[in-house]
Amino acid sequence: MLTYHRVNPLRPGANSIETDLTIDPARFAAEMHALRRAGYHSVTQQQLFDALYRHARLPRKPVLISVDDGYVDDVRHILPVLRREHLKATFFVITGRFHQPGFMNAAQVRRLDLAGMDVGDHTRSHVDLRLVDAAHLRREVGASKRALARALGHPVYFFAYPFGALNARVVAGVRSAGFTMAFTTAAGSRESTAQPLMMPRLHIGRAVTPQSLISLLRGS
Repeated sequence: MLTYHRVNPLRPGANSIETDLTIDPARFAAEMHALRRAGYHSVTQQQLFDALYRHARLPRKPVLISVDDGYVDDVRHILPVLRREHLKATFFVITGRFHQPGFMNAAQVRRLDLAGMDVGDHTRSHVDLRLVDAAHLRREVGASKRALARALGHPVYFFAYPFGALNARVVAGVRSAGFTMAFTTAAGSRESTAQPLMMPRLHIGRAVTPQSLISLLRGS
């Protein structure tokens, strides 16, 4: 699974972390086009689940694309490119930021869902879940899952850990909330049923080019 965060022009004064996480729209479009030209096929979370648990077949050269945090970039810059290239992606959104400037509102999140994209949960406020007490953990995970389900009008089964931060207690909380698959920031591309709540992903930062993206996938 490939992981993106922001697809937007880089703002002046951005620090090193923000710089790495921000991909120029033209570069993102070129990367998605490169995926298609190289014969990769984006798959949905349901396709992954069915392949892992029901022995369903995936298309040749499958790839999962994910976008974290729920910035408004998702509908402004990312969705049009995905539609043009006939690709799918999973958008992990922070439900407590629906009313904050720069983030998608509930209507925009539903737009992604109606466009055939997957929408997963990324907690209520993007905190390090290892540092919160049990009640706070339930709000960040379980209550956020319910809020996203209300916004979409259907259940949500996929989750991404903020900062990739987790421990046994956090994983247990995610399991108790009813998520079937959850994704970390641990580098890797092999998904399995061995640890369905600790799936790896490949971080795609600003330094990646369309050519190096394909090389990364071929070597993974």
